[in-house]
Formats: sequence, structure tokens, C-alpha cells
Amino acid sequence: MKCLHLPCFLWPCILVISASPSLWAQAAGLVAGASNEARQPVLELFFTNRLQQLPLTNVRVPYDSVYEREKHYEGVGFYQALTNMMPTSSGLPEDGVVLFLCNDGYNPAVPLKTLIREHAFLAMADHDAPKGSHWLPIKSGGLKELGPWYLVWPESSGPSPNHPWPYGVIGVRIASRQSLFGPAMPLLQAHQRGFELYSKSCMTCHSINGVGGTLGPDLNYPKNVYEYWQPAQLISYVQDPSKFRLNAKMPSFASLGEENIVAILDYVKHMQGHKVVPNIGGKK
Repeated sequence: MKCLHLPCFLWPCILVISASPSLWAQAAGLVAGASNEARQPVLELFFTNRLQQLPLTNVRVPYDSVYEREKHYEGVGFYQALTNMMPTSSGLPEDGVVLFLCNDGYNPAVPLKTLIREHAFLAMADHDAPKGSHWLPIKSGGLKELGPWYLVWPESSGPSPNHPWPYGVIGVRIASRQSLFGPAMPLLQAHQRGFELYSKSCMTCHSINGVGGTLGPDLNYPKNVYEYWQPAQLISYVQDPSKFRLNAKMPSFASLGEENIVAILDYVKHMQGHKVVPNIGGKK
């Protein structure tokens, strides 16, 4: 398997948890497996102030999906940050996935090769910020700043489902797809399409068996959503949560179309028979 070989610099700028002493030796061999036993350890890296000591550069973003206009930032390229965070010269798989950890529980996943190929950038300061501040606040449940780190795409010309814009980034998890998502993956091929749709549209905020975001509730553990919701109402709820809850945080997903929503819900229902106690903080 081809690997991305990363040199060793400034390793104190990370904190690694939930890892065995041989993690770094095993990191180069991360591969997708067909079962829980085949999954390898996950690299969990938390950014610290030390990352700010790297040489900072300025970038122009033609279209920022959060501010919906052109923006300019100061920060570091994602690949530059990653190469300086790695504590060994071991490689990572080209098919690796990066899960971004945000302070609000929003956890999007992006293929490592996409982040590198499209020059993703970790912004730490907004050029439009008022004096004495690093950020121009946004209105999202009240005024909110985007720090400490904000992932932006300098080569993006508009919104895209393949380019998430997570802010409040505090760290990342890096591993093969199987290692990151294994407990949430369906056991039957018939539900693979539903899982793929779920992972793109729902996993950033919700989790299955503890895998995914924490902005919304886990949909399978300890109880699957089908165990306490009226099944006949679920499609309508996903299409427009505001018709069910005042001040609903969940946006409408009507644009997915009913057929895709049904596929997602069938996958979620399938997982009811495959519960796994979430691994939280390295303990079950």
C-alpha cells in the first residue's frame, strides 16, 4: 500500500491519546479491514499553541461558505501543519481519512488526499477582524468566533458537499476509513448506500455507536431512534425538523429527496440490531 511519508518536526505540538506504545510503528500499516479485529489504532492529534509558532502565511479565499463572500486569512497549510505534528517519519495511507474535532461537536471527515491535493488551509486569524481580535464573529446561535482554527479551501469557488468548513477546530483523528467508521458501518451490503448517504449528510453532527459528531444525539446507542420515535414520522422530520420542533437546530434535508432519506433511515434501522458500546476516552 502506498503511504504518504511525513518527516518529524516539532512533535511537542500534539497530544496523543487512546494509543498503544507501538502506535507510531503501526500507523504506517493502517489498512481497511473487514471486521473489528482488522482495524488498527487511530491517530488522535490535538492542536496546541505550539502550532502557532510555525511560519504563518496569508491566503485569499474566493468564496468562503461561512461568510458567503471573499475572505483573507492568516494561518498554515494543512499539510504543513500535519508534517510538523507527526512525531515520527512513519507514513500514512493515501486512502486515509481525517476527522476534524470541533469544540461544538461538529466532526466532518475528509479524505487525506483531498486535503493535500486541494491545499486545505488552517486559518488562525481573519484579516477583517476588529482591532484586538483574531476573528470577525458570525451569528450562529448568538455571536460566535471561528477560532482557534478554521479549515478553509483557498481553491474553492463555491459551496460543495465535498468541502466542509469546520470552525472551532481543536484537533484531528487520522486513520483508514474502516478504523474510523467501523462500528457504524453496516453488516449487510444492502445498506451500504444508506451508510454512504448518512456519512455525507448526517455523521458530521450525529453518531452511530459513538462514531460521528456530538452536536446531535447518537442515533443507535443506547437506544436506536426507531425504538422511541414514531417510524411513520421520521421521513417528514428529516425533510423539515422545524415542523416538529420550535427553534430546531437541525436543518432541512428535503433536498436529499425522499428516496435517499428512506435509504438513510433503513440503514439506521438496520443498525438497531448491531449496537456497540461507544469507545469514549479510550474506555468502554
